[in-house]
Amino acid sequence: MATLQKIRNKAGLLVGIVGVALFAFVIGDGLRSGSTFFRQTKETVMVVDGQSVNINDYVKRLSELTDIYSMQSNGTNLPEERQAQLRNEVFENFVREMLINEEADKVGFSVTSDEVFDMIQGEHVSPMIQQMTMFQNEQGQFDRAALMRFLQIIETQDFSNFSEQERIQIDNSRKYWLFLEKNLQQQRMEEKFSNIISKIIVANPLDVKAEFEDNRVSVDIDYIQKSYASIPDSLVVVSDSEIKKLYDKRKELYKQEPAVELKYIEVKVEPSDADYAEVERAIEKLKPEMLSGQDVFEVVNESSDVQLYDAYASAAFLSADAKKFVEEAQIGDVKGPVLIGNTYHIFKYLGKMIAPDSVHVNEITMPMLAEKELKHLTDSLVGVVKNGKPFAELASELMGGRSNGDLGWLTDEMALRRFDNVFRNAIYDAKVNDVFVLKTSRGTTHIVQVTEKTTPVAKYKVADLAMEVNPSNTTTTNAFTKLNQYVLKNNTLSKFESEASSEGYLCQRITLDPNEQMFANIPSTRSLVQWAFKHKKGEISDVTECDGYKYVVAMVDNKLEKGYRPASSVSEYLKQELIRDKKAEKIIADIQAKNCTSLEACGTTLDLPVQSVKFLNFGTNRITGIGTEPVLNAVAPLSEVNKMSKPVKGNLGVYIFKVTDKHESNTEFNLERQKQMMDSQNAYRYMYQSVRALRDNANVEDYRIRFY
Repeated sequence: MATLQKIRNKAGLLVGIVGVALFAFVIGDGLRSGSTFFRQTKETVMVVDGQSVNINDYVKRLSELTDIYSMQSNGTNLPEERQAQLRNEVFENFVREMLINEEADKVGFSVTSDEVFDMIQGEHVSPMIQQMTMFQNEQGQFDRAALMRFLQIIETQDFSNFSEQERIQIDNSRKYWLFLEKNLQQQRMEEKFSNIISKIIVANPLDVKAEFEDNRVSVDIDYIQKSYASIPDSLVVVSDSEIKKLYDKRKELYKQEPAVELKYIEVKVEPSDADYAEVERAIEKLKPEMLSGQDVFEVVNESSDVQLYDAYASAAFLSADAKKFVEEAQIGDVKGPVLIGNTYHIFKYLGKMIAPDSVHVNEITMPMLAEKELKHLTDSLVGVVKNGKPFAELASELMGGRSNGDLGWLTDEMALRRFDNVFRNAIYDAKVNDVFVLKTSRGTTHIVQVTEKTTPVAKYKVADLAMEVNPSNTTTTNAFTKLNQYVLKNNTLSKFESEASSEGYLCQRITLDPNEQMFANIPSTRSLVQWAFKHKKGEISDVTECDGYKYVVAMVDNKLEKGYRPASSVSEYLKQELIRDKKAEKIIADIQAKNCTSLEACGTTLDLPVQSVKFLNFGTNRITGIGTEPVLNAVAPLSEVNKMSKPVKGNLGVYIFKVTDKHESNTEFNLERQKQMMDSQNAYRYMYQSVRALRDNANVEDYRIRFY
């Protein structure tokens, strides 16, 4: 009883303890769930109308596309600029796909697995596949049997009969095919979407008739043009209120994603006098070795910034200074050191010969096979070409359509760079159109055909010991220190810009969006773009070394939220448009005050030449001698012959013209045929516009800045 009484007395405390424990359990579970939510949010690379794309899905698709492009470029590493383009391509493909698929779900259409099968190997194989050379016969027609053999090979699980290189090729082909299947499926989805749009929006008889009439009549005109550039901007006054009024009118054109406005200073470090002197002393020490009879190739290739190849070159392929040297020198002569630009050179004239300066070569690189098997294969392929099969066709079949074997024109040096001296000597010694097998010193086997040779000319062998003068560590350190000190002393928005010129710097402005791949067109500066979006107004970046001998420091001037660009950021463009309009008013008033009675008299009075254009109609995209001037396309075909027009305001200037002749097509109007043509022409435009409209009305959030 005493124990029960104690429990009763402590009941309130126990309830409190249990309550706290339950609360801790609930909160803990909530926090764990929240951490998952926040982690998922951090892994989101983009959101389209509420649909998220995880970074892993984005990276997977990016890797697929990168692999395809890498295969097409023979496995070479893609430069950063190309990788950035692929990232944008994947992003835009995701957006397009998600928006179209969203509309497809609403309407109720899709692409079934049966349709995909039919496009790949059924009765209606996609034209994209049919046009691939590897699936065509000798007559250039689609060969279904070739397609089926290819599919059997890439689906095989038994690799015992294939070499390592063939296994790699099969694996690459399988990747490419899966990529192609996905693209064909999405392409069919877009075709269905496009068909629906094209059936909804069709040309009516009035549109068709108007289109026919617009292009039926063309005119020849004489004209004079008074360019806007002929009037100085200083003679035209544009007020802030006028700019604001035009901005309000055009505001919908200035929608923007988040952006950052920056002030920045870019410093290119130049070599000092001491740097030039140091390199000059170094190259002077090598001159005795160039003068002596020892191996010049060893001397040059150990010390020069430019590799020396044992090759002859015609005067057309020599630098201007090397060409001048051989014109004045004898074999064995040495010239230099001479400073050309920021590089010191010592030239030595090694030899001269008469020979073609280049040859045109076809080539197929053979796989690594056993010697007996390789000989049988190469003999067979050489025989195929000798029996009449075009080399390009054979190469295309063997390369899966990726190449036709044409190496183009090769000089001595190009052949050495790409292959070796065995290959170089063989192609220069070969007879034109002969097909032969060649094994290089590197162990690779090639089937080669020389199709053309240039006329023999004088060719020269010149050694060029080149030593470029670059900023030394002392020079770059001094430039870095000076810029750092400037930043420490001028760390406010106003002083950062106002004090720049006094220190010999130029402070510039730039507006960045999150997906700019480089800062101010300086390669490898993506990290500086990422920095800009992670910092606040007034913050200054570290002094960043980039693009060789160059330093950049930036300050955040303004953060622009998603929405509309502020008037201040577009005011200069609007001002130029208003200046153009006011110049047009002034020019028109001046012309009207002259009271010219003819085009020729007007040209004389205004000191402008009378020029001519023939066959101008409503559909002319670019007018010869003028460019794009839609007002002339619209007005001239409707004007009377031999009657001078009133002044017409264009994009580039004010025009006065006279129609000298009018041409009318004798083609009879056929409503059905014309309607079909117009609908066909409009189909692509409607598709583009409809996707553009979906994009404009969608809420697309781009978070790639987090990852790239």
